[in-house]
Amino acid sequence: QTPDLYRSLAGRPYAELIEVGDRVLDTAERCLGRSLNATDLLIDAPPTHKEVEFKVDIFHPKEGVYRPLSQVSPVVAALAKTQFDDYVKRVRVFAEPTLAKELAGRSEFVEWLTEAAR
Repeated sequence: QTPDLYRSLAGRPYAELIEVGDRVLDTAERCLGRSLNATDLLIDAPPTHKEVEFKVDIFHPKEGVYRPLSQVSPVVAALAKTQFDDYVKRVRVFAEPTLAKELAGRSEFVEWLTEAAR
């Protein structure tokens, strides 16, 4: 929902996402007044590399040749190379059920996550 937060988390190595999650848990412990486990929160973010490739050749009858779909269709090229992440990939935060209920009721959770991602 927040593009800046997405950009700050997407593409980070797994170890860094764990560190961000630990910082969020530290803040949550202070604000909720209870102990939490490292496994109570998981941040899932897309990797830096593009995962979608359109390896389909299209026959051009007038020239009698095959061309890659990405050359024939600028829309496909744009989706595969630049916009796919914006439309499909998401940063997701998973939490232990009790913690998830507590966090869902806190408007400042996004602030905690944003601060932890810095």
